[in-house]
Amino acid sequence: MGRPGFVAHSRMGRQPAASQLGLKAGPMFQPIRVAVCGRKNEPPLFETMNVLGREACLERIAKARAAIQSLG
Repeated sequence: MGRPGFVAHSRMGRQPAASQLGLKAGPMFQPIRVAVCGRKNEPPLFETMNVLGREACLERIAKARAAIQSLG
């Protein structure tokens, strides 16, 4: 099981990060949800992140980023 601190930190940081980018938290996290969960809605992002753990989440995000970059 993942580290609860990782998920709590991710939740707390979403509002300030979104605000800095001029976005709402929901749309900002949608691409992360797809990268981590493989879907645009359910399962819940933060619960999935907790189960997978930090390293697995970062690996999935890196793979999604590489896939997107290979398109263009």
